[in-house]
Amino acid sequence: MIRYERHASGDLTAVCEVAVGVERRTFRVPLGTWPDEDPPAGGLQEAPVVVLPDQDRLAVVRVAVTRAGGVEPSLVARDGGALLRAAQHGTEIMIVTSGSGRTMNAIRALGGRPLPALPWSSRAAITELFEGCLVDIDVAVPQLAGTDRAALRAAIAALHLDALHHVVEVDPRPGSERDARMNDGPDLDVLGAAAAGVLAGRLAAGSRRWRAR
Repeated sequence: MIRYERHASGDLTAVCEVAVGVERRTFRVPLGTWPDEDPPAGGLQEAPVVVLPDQDRLAVVRVAVTRAGGVEPSLVARDGGALLRAAQHGTEIMIVTSGSGRTMNAIRALGGRPLPALPWSSRAAITELFEGCLVDIDVAVPQLAGTDRAALRAAIAALHLDALHHVVEVDPRPGSERDARMNDGPDLDVLGAAAAGVLAGRLAAGSRRWRAR
């Protein structure tokens, strides 16, 4: 659960312990000026938040979320206050751009589920996106076949993603046009964004069904 510290300036800070393996790590997330009463202790209530390194695949994620989850996602500023306000207004799925590992830390600390849309065409870009990440997260990987899948699994192993995080293979087709192929090979950046969006949509739909019981 999250506790909140209110400062004399009117700013609010969320303080939360996050379980990472056998460890518990404490995070402090500044929320900025917060004149209203404190947000709920549950924070984002497990809401999925797709984390993009830029805006290049934003449209792909939107389509994937909508088709898989039956709801339009909201583009939200990556600061903690904006995320909490969006959740309080009933936003089921959020997207943030210009994200980083620190963004993922804040989302987890606020009770959300960060889902990075990985740019699989560049291992350096993936490493940069995870920079500063201190929590274990779900990593959506596009489901491929044959040599394409073997190459992707090799990249996952080289980046140690399966050792540090929870790798989930996801059929990206709901978020991609046809099979997202360019020339003779797949556009892995498109498929990676689609996989993250599909997973976000399915998580939100599952949560919606659970709440309806």
